Amino acid sequence: MTGDRNTKWGHNPDTWMVVLTGLLMLIGIGTAWIFYRQFREMSNQTGILNTQAQQAAADSVESSKKTERQLAIAQEQVKTAQSSIEAIRHSLEVQQRAWVGLSRPIVPTSFQLTPKISVQAEIPLKNFGRSPAMKVLAGMMPVTNKEIHERAPRACELILNFVNGTIPKNQLRPGEPQLRRGLILNPDEEGTFRIATGNDTIDPNSADTLYFLGCIAYRDQFGHTRTTRFCVETPWLAKDFKLGQALTSCSIYNDAK
Repeated sequence: MTGDRNTKWGHNPDTWMVVLTGLLMLIGIGTAWIFYRQFREMSNQTGILNTQAQQAAADSVESSKKTERQLAIAQEQVKTAQSSIEAIRHSLEVQQRAWVGLSRPIVPTSFQLTPKISVQAEIPLKNFGRSPAMKVLAGMMPVTNKEIHERAPRACELILNFVNGTIPKNQLRPGEPQLRRGLILNPDEEGTFRIATGNDTIDPNSADTLYFLGCIAYRDQFGHTRTTRFCVETPWLAKDFKLGQALTSCSIYNDAK
């Protein structure tokens, strides 16, 4: 009987254990394979997502740089447009503004060197521009060749105070010479400004050629204060100057702003 049971393999418990163990191994291998495939798929998906994230980050950086470049271009275009508008506005002002200068040579009506330098004259003015000039004032002062360069930058100081509305205190004292309030000159209109000027610090004997630094100041229709600086001199030696002679233009300090 024992021999028969040993020969019937399918009825042996050990046989079923072996079969069950084999099935479990196959199931385990299958499960491991499935897990491995899933892991590979997840790894692939993760790699794709990581690549996509990197690409998105790179695209974002590039988009940000592109936006910055476009913004810089737009700002430069705005600056260019503003510069063009300013250039057009300035060109319009230059074309339409008032330009006041000397209409003819200055001929003194009184000229003396001793005991001190004293000169009276009418400054002939004309508006060469295309719009009115307001609060037009003019003046000039005698200087020597040693003083001319030092005093030229301040030639317009006094009358600019009047044109800009700041009247110096010495012009408000009784008995002091008063500057007029200024002329209004329309385009192509002429006018004269009578002045009396002198200098008691110049030694008449040391003055060869006598120079006069002058300035014309006024307001234009654009609200700007304008100046025309001029320089005239005696034709020859100051001691030989005769009434009726015209002062001649210097080679320097004749400009307009």
